[in-house]
Amino acid sequence: DLVYPLFDRFFAELKQGRLAVWNPFLWGGMPLVGNPYFALSPLHLLAGWWLDRGGFIWFMSVFSFLELLAAFYGFWFVLWS
Repeated sequence: DLVYPLFDRFFAELKQGRLAVWNPFLWGGMPLVGNPYFALSPLHLLAGWWLDRGGFIWFMSVFSFLELLAAFYGFWFVLWS
């Protein structure tokens, strides 16, 4: 669920004052608007705006791990309660 080049292109354009709706560098062209793999939450927007590339990669790694941890805990809770 994490396709970093889509986020990288979007935030690079956003920091320059433009809204990127198409990424021509990935798989011969890929839309950003309406793409199910490019779902942004407000937390992603804030992190992408404030952090540099290395910080954003670290943030997304921790965020993805916490999502998996929450899903595992939820499954365990439903299974054993």
